[in-house]
Amino acid sequence: MGQAVTVLQQFGQGPALLLCRTGEEEHAARMVRGILKRKDLGILALNEPETRFRALAYCLMQLHPRAYGQAQTVVDALQPALRTRVALSSVSRLTSPSPTIGQHLQSMLPGSCFTLDLGEARSSVTKVKDVVWNKPPQGSLAIWAADDEQNRVTGGLPSLGLHREPLLPMSRTWPAKSWAEMTVLITDPGPLVSQALAPLTRTFCPYCGQLAVPQGCLLCGTWPNVPAPAPRASAPHPVKESS
Repeated sequence: MGQAVTVLQQFGQGPALLLCRTGEEEHAARMVRGILKRKDLGILALNEPETRFRALAYCLMQLHPRAYGQAQTVVDALQPALRTRVALSSVSRLTSPSPTIGQHLQSMLPGSCFTLDLGEARSSVTKVKDVVWNKPPQGSLAIWAADDEQNRVTGGLPSLGLHREPLLPMSRTWPAKSWAEMTVLITDPGPLVSQALAPLTRTFCPYCGQLAVPQGCLLCGTWPNVPAPAPRASAPHPVKESS
């Protein structure tokens, strides 16, 4: 939190956006905003798997500061174009999507592997013999992350030549001893973002004057108008299995 305060103070005034994960990180971001007492500091909290969060962050970094108040609209436009595959050594503690009773039992067997795909279609858990990682289209944004010291589910993922995201203390993880995750943006984000923001080019916040959405302003805090969650009130990160 102190580092965020220092960085924001160094940048000075002007629209800024704190992109964070829901839960404790969001609580810390709102504390930073309270400390700085800035009305041009927006907070956008996302509840996403780690590589989806990072992919959205990379896209939002291309957004002009004057459009930070419309960042949620950009996220909504990009979501349908994101494809995420997750591989797990166990689903016994997975809650969303929910595995079947049979898959719970299969998790007890050594060498078990499961996959789930997150995208436009409803995600479901699949028991697999070997995890297959397909090479994304050339030029597409594709990143991966893993916690798989024994290489139980990562397989040939490193050989695809994609950027591997380092895991941080606040990173979203999966409740399995071994897991790997890859997210691909299947189209050029530019046209999606332009199309989403086109109807909002003349939508301004009546309080701070920045570009906003009809529901309110992300920068000065009139939207979303919800109280900041207490750090322990949100769902905790799943604890990695010990066996």
